[in-house]
Amino acid sequence: MTYAAGASASIMKTLNEIEKIVGGKKLPPAGPKRNALRQKLQAALIKSSRTWYRKGFNRGHRESFRAHKHQALVPATLVVNVEREFLPKTQSPVKLKSRLSKSFQDRA
Repeated sequence: MTYAAGASASIMKTLNEIEKIVGGKKLPPAGPKRNALRQKLQAALIKSSRTWYRKGFNRGHRESFRAHKHQALVPATLVVNVEREFLPKTQSPVKLKSRLSKSFQDRA
């Protein structure tokens, strides 16, 4: 096996494990380096999911503010603590905070 073929096989193995992690499937036992890689992959997936979840929360806040601007029902700052499952069977606490800037409020 050439170096390129070995590297390609390793990348494919990692991609398959990412798909299994996201799908909630159990991974087979592995060595210490592979386990460390899996933990880093899971942490990266959770971090990415949290980031996009927060962006969606903020976007929802903006849309709500625009829809109800004249009724003054949406506060300029929303804060909530929630738990979400970004990976199957893994609850992660997330603090969501959305603050509408004064310039946004004025033009909405």
